[in-house]
Order: sequence, then C-alpha cells, then structure tokens
Amino acid sequence: APPLFPRLAGGELPGDYSFPSGLTMASFEGATVIFSYHKKWGLAALTLAFLISLSRLFLAVHYPTDLLAGAAFGALFALVSLWTVKKIKFFS
Repeated sequence: APPLFPRLAGGELPGDYSFPSGLTMASFEGATVIFSYHKKWGLAALTLAFLISLSRLFLAVHYPTDLLAGAAFGALFALVSLWTVKKIKFFS
C-alpha cells in the first residue's frame, strides 16, 4: 500500500509552485477579515489559520518561507480589501 504521507516517506520537496502558500494566504485573509469585525471569533480564526499553515509544513508541501509569505500576503490583501470597502461605503 502507498504511504499515507508520501512526502514524509522520502518523496520530493516542493517544486516550482510552492511560493507563496495559497492555502495559508486564503486562511489568513479570511481570519483577518473576521478579526476586524469580531475579535473573539477572529482570534479563533487566526489560530485555525496558523494550524492550517503548520499542516502544510508537516506534510512537507511547503517551505517555512512559503508559509510566512502566504500569511503576510493574506493579511495584507485582507487589510487592503477592508480599507477599500470602507472607502466605497463612504462614497455611497
């Protein structure tokens, strides 16, 4: 039977498409938006986003720098989106 975690069983490390981690970026994007509206649920969402990013490292599908960049880009995109929505609401 094939191993459950093939990369942990000696498979290759991530190649050309690992930077940044898209799943980490999306997780931190959503968590940042939730945090901006509701701090308690936002902390839970940020914790979950962090755990999701750790799973990518554990499964050896990303390097640590992929995860850091994904988290940073996700938070940045969320903040820019929140700022844009605020400006649009101001004009309407």
